[in-house]
Amino acid sequence: MGNNRSSSVLFGIQKIFAVFAAVIILLIAGLFLYLSSLEGKRAEELEIAGQKIKQPLYFAHRGGAQEAPENTMEAFEKAAANGIDILELDVRMTRDGRLVVIHDSEIDRTTDGKGPVSGFSLSELQRFDAGHKFTKNGGKEFPFRGKGIKIPTLAEVLDKFRDRGINIEIKEADPGATGKLCALITESQRRDTVIVASADSAVLARFRTECDGVATSAGFGETLWFLFLYKTGFSNRFNAEMQALQVPERLFGTDVATKDFIAAARERNLKIHIWTANKKSDIKRLLDAGVDGVMTDRPSLIQEFPK
Repeated sequence: MGNNRSSSVLFGIQKIFAVFAAVIILLIAGLFLYLSSLEGKRAEELEIAGQKIKQPLYFAHRGGAQEAPENTMEAFEKAAANGIDILELDVRMTRDGRLVVIHDSEIDRTTDGKGPVSGFSLSELQRFDAGHKFTKNGGKEFPFRGKGIKIPTLAEVLDKFRDRGINIEIKEADPGATGKLCALITESQRRDTVIVASADSAVLARFRTECDGVATSAGFGETLWFLFLYKTGFSNRFNAEMQALQVPERLFGTDVATKDFIAAARERNLKIHIWTANKKSDIKRLLDAGVDGVMTDRPSLIQEFPK
Protein backbone atom coordinates (compact mmCIF):
# COMPACT_ATOMS: atom_id res chain seq x y z
CA MET A 1 0.00 0.00 0.00
CA GLY A 2 2.75 2.42 1.02
CA ASN A 3 4.81 1.49 -2.04
CA ASN A 4 1.86 2.04 -4.37
CA ARG A 5 1.22 5.46 -2.87
CA SER A 6 4.91 6.42 -3.23
CA SER A 7 4.89 5.22 -6.83
CA SER A 8 1.80 7.30 -7.57
CA VAL A 9 3.35 10.41 -6.03
CA LEU A 10 6.57 9.84 -7.96
CA PHE A 11 4.63 9.32 -11.19
CA GLY A 12 2.72 12.54 -10.54
CA ILE A 13 5.92 14.50 -9.98
CA GLN A 14 7.42 13.07 -13.16
CA LYS A 15 4.32 14.14 -15.11
CA ILE A 16 4.58 17.67 -13.71
CA PHE A 17 8.24 17.90 -14.67
CA ALA A 18 7.49 16.50 -18.14
CA VAL A 19 4.78 19.12 -18.69
CA PHE A 20 7.06 21.87 -17.35
CA ALA A 21 9.88 20.76 -19.67
CA ALA A 22 7.50 20.67 -22.63
CA VAL A 23 6.32 24.22 -21.87
CA ILE A 24 9.92 25.45 -21.65
CA ILE A 25 10.77 23.78 -24.97
CA LEU A 26 7.71 25.33 -26.61
CA LEU A 27 8.63 28.77 -25.24
CA ILE A 28 12.19 28.46 -26.53
CA ALA A 29 10.94 27.25 -29.91
CA GLY A 30 8.48 30.13 -30.03
CA LEU A 31 11.24 32.58 -29.16
CA PHE A 32 13.44 31.33 -31.99
CA LEU A 33 10.53 31.48 -34.45
CA TYR A 34 9.79 35.01 -33.31
CA LEU A 35 13.43 36.03 -33.64
CA SER A 36 13.67 34.51 -37.08
CA SER A 37 10.75 36.68 -38.20
CA LEU A 38 12.25 39.93 -36.93
CA GLU A 39 14.02 42.42 -39.12
CA GLY A 40 17.00 43.41 -37.01
CA LYS A 41 17.71 47.14 -36.77
CA ARG A 42 21.31 48.29 -37.04
CA ALA A 43 22.50 51.11 -34.83
CA GLU A 44 23.74 54.35 -36.31
CA GLU A 45 27.52 54.56 -36.58
CA LEU A 46 29.15 55.95 -33.47
CA GLU A 47 30.41 59.45 -34.20
CA ILE A 48 32.37 62.00 -32.22
CA ALA A 49 32.25 65.64 -33.34
CA GLY A 50 30.52 64.66 -36.57
CA GLN A 51 33.26 62.25 -37.62
CA LYS A 52 33.14 58.46 -37.64
CA ILE A 53 35.53 57.89 -34.78
CA LYS A 54 38.95 56.38 -35.21
CA GLN A 55 39.85 53.12 -33.63
CA PRO A 56 41.15 52.01 -31.34
CA LEU A 57 39.81 54.48 -28.79
CA TYR A 58 41.58 54.83 -25.47
CA PHE A 59 39.39 55.52 -22.43
CA ALA A 60 40.64 56.78 -19.07
CA HIS A 61 38.52 54.74 -16.65
CA ARG A 62 37.30 57.15 -13.94
CA GLY A 63 39.92 59.47 -15.35
CA GLY A 64 42.71 57.01 -14.56
CA ALA A 65 41.98 55.66 -11.10
CA GLN A 66 45.45 54.19 -10.49
CA GLU A 67 47.35 57.35 -11.39
CA ALA A 68 45.35 60.13 -9.70
CA PRO A 69 42.27 60.49 -7.48
CA GLU A 70 39.46 58.97 -9.52
CA ASN A 71 36.77 61.12 -11.13
CA THR A 72 38.56 64.40 -10.35
CA MET A 73 39.79 67.24 -12.52
CA GLU A 74 43.34 66.25 -11.53
CA ALA A 75 42.84 62.77 -12.99
CA PHE A 76 41.17 64.07 -16.16
CA GLU A 77 43.97 66.59 -16.75
CA LYS A 78 46.65 63.91 -16.39
CA ALA A 79 44.75 61.58 -18.72
CA ALA A 80 44.32 64.29 -21.34
CA ALA A 81 48.06 65.09 -21.13
CA ASN A 82 48.74 61.42 -21.89
CA GLY A 83 46.71 61.67 -25.09
CA ILE A 84 43.64 59.75 -23.95
CA ASP A 85 40.68 59.94 -26.37
CA ILE A 86 37.73 59.51 -24.00
CA LEU A 87 37.38 60.47 -20.35
CA GLU A 88 35.18 57.86 -18.67
CA LEU A 89 33.34 59.04 -15.56
CA ASP A 90 30.34 58.41 -13.30
CA VAL A 91 27.58 60.80 -12.29
CA ARG A 92 25.25 61.09 -9.32
CA MET A 93 22.93 63.83 -8.10
CA THR A 94 23.29 66.06 -5.04
CA ARG A 95 20.48 66.98 -2.67
CA ASP A 96 19.94 70.21 -4.61
CA GLY A 97 19.75 68.45 -7.97
CA ARG A 98 23.26 69.03 -9.33
CA LEU A 99 25.04 66.33 -11.33
CA VAL A 100 28.45 65.59 -9.82
CA VAL A 101 31.22 63.23 -10.88
CA ILE A 102 31.62 60.39 -8.40
CA HIS A 103 31.30 56.60 -8.61
CA ASP A 104 29.96 55.51 -5.21
CA SER A 105 26.61 56.38 -3.68
CA GLU A 106 28.54 57.54 -0.59
CA ILE A 107 31.61 59.73 -0.32
CA ASP A 108 33.41 57.64 2.32
CA ARG A 109 35.80 55.69 0.06
CA THR A 110 37.30 58.60 -1.89
CA THR A 111 37.03 61.67 0.39
CA ASP A 112 37.59 62.68 4.01
CA GLY A 113 33.84 62.87 4.52
CA LYS A 114 31.08 60.39 5.23
CA GLY A 115 27.54 60.00 4.00
CA PRO A 116 25.48 59.68 0.82
CA VAL A 117 26.07 61.99 -2.12
CA SER A 118 22.33 62.69 -2.18
CA GLY A 119 22.50 63.90 1.42
CA PHE A 120 24.64 66.95 0.57
CA SER A 121 24.09 70.11 -1.43
CA LEU A 122 26.78 70.89 -4.00
CA SER A 123 28.43 73.52 -1.80
CA GLU A 124 28.50 71.12 1.15
CA LEU A 125 29.88 68.30 -0.98
CA GLN A 126 32.71 70.41 -2.36
CA ARG A 127 34.06 71.12 1.11
CA PHE A 128 35.44 67.59 1.26
CA ASP A 129 38.90 66.60 0.05
CA ALA A 130 38.48 64.31 -2.99
CA GLY A 131 42.21 63.51 -2.98
CA HIS A 132 42.33 62.46 0.65
CA LYS A 133 42.23 58.67 0.23
CA PHE A 134 44.35 58.25 -2.91
CA THR A 135 47.52 56.20 -2.46
CA LYS A 136 49.79 54.21 -4.77
CA ASN A 137 51.67 52.30 -2.09
CA GLY A 138 49.08 50.79 0.21
CA GLY A 139 48.64 53.80 2.47
CA LYS A 140 52.28 54.74 3.08
CA GLU A 141 51.82 58.03 1.25
CA PHE A 142 48.83 60.17 0.27
CA PRO A 143 50.31 62.57 -2.30
CA PHE A 144 47.08 64.42 -3.14
CA ARG A 145 45.87 65.24 0.37
CA GLY A 146 45.31 68.90 1.12
CA LYS A 147 45.74 69.94 -2.52
CA GLY A 148 42.26 71.42 -2.81
CA ILE A 149 40.91 68.63 -5.02
CA LYS A 150 37.12 68.60 -5.02
CA ILE A 151 34.35 66.44 -6.39
CA PRO A 152 33.70 68.18 -9.73
CA THR A 153 30.38 68.91 -11.37
CA LEU A 154 29.69 67.29 -14.70
CA ALA A 155 29.21 70.78 -16.15
CA GLU A 156 32.82 71.66 -15.24
CA VAL A 157 34.18 68.56 -16.98
CA LEU A 158 32.08 69.04 -20.12
CA ASP A 159 33.21 72.65 -20.38
CA LYS A 160 36.93 72.16 -19.69
CA PHE A 161 37.61 69.10 -21.84
CA ARG A 162 35.96 70.07 -25.10
CA ASP A 163 38.74 68.42 -27.09
CA ARG A 164 38.00 65.00 -25.56
CA GLY A 165 35.09 62.64 -25.79
CA ILE A 166 33.27 62.02 -22.50
CA ASN A 167 31.83 58.64 -21.52
CA ILE A 168 29.19 59.31 -18.85
CA GLU A 169 27.91 56.41 -16.75
CA ILE A 170 24.65 57.20 -14.98
CA LYS A 171 24.84 55.82 -11.44
CA GLU A 172 21.83 57.81 -10.27
CA ALA A 173 18.53 55.99 -9.66
CA ASP A 174 16.43 59.17 -9.44
CA PRO A 175 14.20 59.25 -12.57
CA GLY A 176 14.84 62.99 -12.91
CA ALA A 177 18.56 62.48 -13.48
CA THR A 178 18.25 61.47 -17.14
CA GLY A 179 16.35 64.63 -18.03
CA LYS A 180 18.87 66.79 -16.19
CA LEU A 181 21.70 64.99 -17.95
CA CYS A 182 20.15 65.50 -21.37
CA ALA A 183 19.57 69.18 -20.67
CA LEU A 184 23.17 69.65 -19.52
CA ILE A 185 24.62 67.82 -22.53
CA THR A 186 22.47 69.92 -24.86
CA GLU A 187 23.22 73.25 -23.14
CA SER A 188 26.93 72.43 -23.20
CA GLN A 189 26.71 71.70 -26.94
CA ARG A 190 28.19 68.24 -26.36
CA ARG A 191 25.48 66.06 -27.91
CA ASP A 192 27.88 64.75 -30.53
CA THR A 193 30.91 64.27 -28.27
CA VAL A 194 29.55 62.08 -25.46
CA ILE A 195 28.60 58.44 -24.93
CA VAL A 196 26.08 57.74 -22.16
CA ALA A 197 26.18 54.46 -20.27
CA SER A 198 24.34 52.72 -17.44
CA ALA A 199 24.15 49.19 -16.11
CA ASP A 200 20.39 49.68 -15.90
CA SER A 201 18.73 49.17 -19.29
CA ALA A 202 15.57 50.92 -18.06
CA VAL A 203 17.57 54.05 -17.23
CA LEU A 204 19.10 53.98 -20.71
CA ALA A 205 15.69 53.48 -22.32
CA ARG A 206 14.44 56.59 -20.52
CA PHE A 207 17.53 58.58 -21.50
CA ARG A 208 17.21 57.56 -25.16
CA THR A 209 13.59 58.70 -25.20
CA GLU A 210 14.48 62.04 -23.61
CA CYS A 211 17.71 62.62 -25.53
CA ASP A 212 17.26 61.04 -28.94
CA GLY A 213 20.40 61.16 -31.08
CA VAL A 214 22.97 61.05 -28.27
CA ALA A 215 25.19 57.97 -28.42
CA THR A 216 24.74 55.30 -25.75
CA SER A 217 26.22 51.96 -24.81
CA ALA A 218 24.23 48.85 -23.95
CA GLY A 219 22.83 48.26 -20.48
CA PHE A 220 23.40 45.02 -18.59
CA GLY A 221 20.19 43.37 -19.76
CA GLU A 222 20.74 44.48 -23.35
CA THR A 223 24.28 43.11 -23.27
CA LEU A 224 23.04 39.75 -21.99
CA TRP A 225 20.40 39.67 -24.72
CA PHE A 226 23.02 40.29 -27.41
CA LEU A 227 25.24 37.60 -25.87
CA PHE A 228 22.34 35.12 -25.90
CA LEU A 229 21.55 35.87 -29.53
CA TYR A 230 25.23 35.55 -30.45
CA LYS A 231 25.53 32.19 -28.72
CA THR A 232 22.40 30.90 -30.46
CA GLY A 233 23.28 32.25 -33.91
CA PHE A 234 20.69 35.04 -33.99
CA SER A 235 22.84 38.12 -33.34
CA ASN A 236 21.77 39.55 -36.71
CA ARG A 237 18.26 39.91 -35.20
CA PHE A 238 19.44 42.19 -32.42
CA ASN A 239 17.64 45.53 -32.54
CA ALA A 240 20.51 47.87 -31.81
CA GLU A 241 19.39 51.15 -30.26
CA MET A 242 22.84 51.70 -28.80
CA GLN A 243 26.20 52.28 -30.46
CA ALA A 244 28.58 50.31 -28.24
CA LEU A 245 28.93 47.25 -26.05
CA GLN A 246 31.12 48.23 -23.09
CA VAL A 247 32.03 44.98 -21.40
CA PRO A 248 34.77 43.05 -19.56
CA GLU A 249 36.95 40.79 -21.67
CA ARG A 250 35.08 37.71 -20.45
CA LEU A 251 31.32 37.86 -20.13
CA PHE A 252 29.67 34.94 -18.36
CA GLY A 253 32.38 32.57 -19.52
CA THR A 254 32.44 33.91 -23.08
CA ASP A 255 35.54 35.60 -24.47
CA VAL A 256 34.22 38.69 -26.26
CA ALA A 257 37.61 39.79 -27.59
CA THR A 258 37.38 37.41 -30.55
CA LYS A 259 37.04 38.00 -34.26
CA ASP A 260 33.67 36.22 -34.38
CA PHE A 261 32.11 38.21 -31.52
CA ILE A 262 33.51 41.50 -32.80
CA ALA A 263 32.23 40.74 -36.32
CA ALA A 264 28.76 39.93 -34.94
CA ALA A 265 28.72 43.23 -33.05
CA ARG A 266 29.92 45.25 -36.03
CA GLU A 267 27.23 43.73 -38.22
CA ARG A 268 24.86 45.65 -35.92
CA ASN A 269 27.13 48.74 -36.04
CA LEU A 270 28.11 48.11 -32.42
CA LYS A 271 31.60 49.00 -31.21
CA ILE A 272 33.34 46.78 -28.64
CA HIS A 273 34.91 48.71 -25.74
CA ILE A 274 36.65 46.50 -23.18
CA TRP A 275 37.21 47.32 -19.51
CA THR A 276 39.48 47.41 -17.61
CA ALA A 277 43.02 46.67 -18.93
CA ASN A 278 45.84 47.87 -16.73
CA LYS A 279 48.84 45.98 -18.13
CA LYS A 280 50.69 46.63 -21.40
CA SER A 281 50.36 42.98 -22.34
CA ASP A 282 46.59 43.04 -21.82
CA ILE A 283 46.13 46.21 -23.85
CA LYS A 284 48.26 44.78 -26.66
CA ARG A 285 46.30 41.53 -26.71
CA LEU A 286 43.01 43.40 -26.95
CA LEU A 287 44.27 45.66 -29.72
CA ASP A 288 45.59 42.65 -31.64
CA ALA A 289 42.15 41.05 -31.31
CA GLY A 290 40.65 44.09 -33.05
CA VAL A 291 38.53 45.67 -30.30
CA ASP A 292 37.34 49.21 -30.94
CA GLY A 293 38.33 50.64 -27.59
CA VAL A 294 40.14 49.86 -24.36
CA MET A 295 39.42 51.34 -20.93
CA THR A 296 42.32 51.63 -18.51
CA ASP A 297 43.02 52.94 -15.02
CA ARG A 298 46.55 53.74 -16.22
CA PRO A 299 46.32 56.31 -19.05
CA SER A 300 50.10 56.71 -19.19
CA LEU A 301 50.34 53.22 -20.73
CA ILE A 302 48.75 54.30 -24.00
CA GLN A 303 51.83 56.33 -24.91
CA GLU A 304 53.37 53.10 -26.18
CA PHE A 305 50.48 52.13 -28.46
CA PRO A 306 49.34 53.40 -31.88
CA LYS A 307 46.93 56.30 -32.05
